[in-house]
Amino acid sequence: MTQLSIVYSELFDLPDLSNFKQLESLYLDHNHIELITRSYSTVKILSLTSNRIYALHQTNLSYPNLEYFDLSHNPIEHITRNYFSNLLFPRLKVLKFVNALKHLNLYIMDEHFLSFSLLNSLSEIYFDDNHFEEFLCSKSIEHIQWRLPINLKKLSLRNNKLHVFDGNCLTQMSNLTELDLHSNQLIYLSPLNFTLPSLTKVQLDENAFVNISVDFFRSTPQLNELDLSRNPLNVKQIQLRKQPIFPSSLKILYLDGLSSDLSCSLFENLIQLEELSLANLASVRLKSCLFKKLINLRLLNLSNHHLKTFDESVFHPLLIMKQLDSLDITSQKLRCHSCSLRWVNEFLKIENMTDVICLNEQGQEISLNTINSPSCSSNNLFFILMTIISIVLLLVFLVLLLVCLDKQRKYQFTNFRPVYHMIPLRHYHDRIYQETTEDITNDNVMLVT
Repeated sequence: MTQLSIVYSELFDLPDLSNFKQLESLYLDHNHIELITRSYSTVKILSLTSNRIYALHQTNLSYPNLEYFDLSHNPIEHITRNYFSNLLFPRLKVLKFVNALKHLNLYIMDEHFLSFSLLNSLSEIYFDDNHFEEFLCSKSIEHIQWRLPINLKKLSLRNNKLHVFDGNCLTQMSNLTELDLHSNQLIYLSPLNFTLPSLTKVQLDENAFVNISVDFFRSTPQLNELDLSRNPLNVKQIQLRKQPIFPSSLKILYLDGLSSDLSCSLFENLIQLEELSLANLASVRLKSCLFKKLINLRLLNLSNHHLKTFDESVFHPLLIMKQLDSLDITSQKLRCHSCSLRWVNEFLKIENMTDVICLNEQGQEISLNTINSPSCSSNNLFFILMTIISIVLLLVFLVLLLVCLDKQRKYQFTNFRPVYHMIPLRHYHDRIYQETTEDITNDNVMLVT
């Protein structure tokens, strides 16, 4: 037997399993176990979730082959400083304390240290759902001082109450690939004085970020997945800095729930981006240049938006490049009867993608492919004809106007008659010598002899 499960059995102690020489997976969840008092030399997976374990203190045990250790949902109050050492757990890779450290008693802990730095093989550690308010690595008499192994690949602190996260806790973690701070109360991440060369995924969704620390991301040159969904981000204020907001290495970006309008510079440097999620977007207008630089985008999620229609010009750059494989614009705000959505329907048919649900004129949810294309075509034809007729009428009017002007000019020319004053020559010479004020310069004079 390689696997044994004894759950919901009201066990108070770890069972004696010395006769199970091939046992590798042991599940003792939902019992009444209070202390870990036995060693299991062959076990690789040990799950003790939802028991009554209150202390981890016995250091004379041995788990030479243990790789996965789950202590979640236990009321642990005390952990001996060197309990998690390479001597007890030389092969431990995954350690879980989900909802297990809420009752830690700082007054009985050795100098408030909670150290895992001696676990050389540990790659993943989970501290989710523990109501932690601060995660610090500097000396303090009021808070736990964490010591993490430098070979760690994943650190998870989901669903806590963190308002302070000390980035120095990640010092020398050159192998860290994933940092999960989902659902906390963080408003700021301090810049790091060191580089995290392997960090590829950061989850910061459901926090209290109003601004984004560009300096923090400068320390993560390989970051390709970032989740900032459901944060009260002030995008307009961020864009005033006139520098790229997100690292150019990103391939996946989640910004669900943004409440401010998006400018064209927001994604300007993300030429490697392949997936973008803008679900629950509160904006009522998208600029035509918004996705222009996303030349490698394959998935775009705009579901549950507040837009009534989509202008084809917004998606025109993506459609031309033909890279887009998935487009989701389903929303209860979207109006199916808008003829401006015909391009979406045609695009869905061509790409063989999931249909879009929207509202008809009666407010009922229907499929986008029910749009009456002939009706839209006839409407478009009507507008085209009206435009042509208007242009023709305008040209006719201009021609008639020119003809009228030309006729008037000719009429004035043909009716012009010069006036001649005929006077004897003798009288003309007499007038030359007379001093008079009479002005006859405007008269046409013909001399008659």
